[in-house]
Amino acid sequence: MGKDKKRGLFEKKEYIWLGLFLLIGFFSLIFFDSAVADMFASIQTSFLSMLLSIFKPMSIIVLFGVLAVMILWKEHRRKLIWPFAFSLIISSILSFVIKFYISRERPFGLAETIAFTNIKDYSFPSSHTMTIFSALPILDRELRRFKWVWIAIACLIALSRLYFGAHYLSDVIFGGIFGYVIGKLVLAITERRK
Repeated sequence: MGKDKKRGLFEKKEYIWLGLFLLIGFFSLIFFDSAVADMFASIQTSFLSMLLSIFKPMSIIVLFGVLAVMILWKEHRRKLIWPFAFSLIISSILSFVIKFYISRERPFGLAETIAFTNIKDYSFPSSHTMTIFSALPILDRELRRFKWVWIAIACLIALSRLYFGAHYLSDVIFGGIFGYVIGKLVLAITERRK
């Protein structure tokens, strides 16, 4: 009977992690977003800037996506290439919709525009983080042996957003949560369609 029981969207440990990050995200939003931004501004060094600049541009997410698709193809997990791509695309689009609805200014008055446009790009949530974290559920399920590589890349991308002052801590945390939930939903829909 236990085997016939349907699994929920998340495992128990995922609920705990999501709850913990939601709590930290809300506390950061209310109490210490600015202090964290100031701390990252104060620890910048030429070495750290050079290292984290690799993870700064949106092109790293494109490269990450291409690499993941190539591995999925090689590992004969081709059925999940479209859900993987859909997860990246939907999280990227939703992040911009939320950004325009919330319209939160970036730390230190940093002004960014969306590539190839003159449209202002707001802070909440972090699109980089939301997009990259949406890939994790699918990659974790299908390419589990690379789990820590995917997590490390996602965390370095999120860290680069904080380090370069493009986002507040809450932008990154909520971006990660939103993205992860989108990835889990896409994975659940894909499995149901089977």
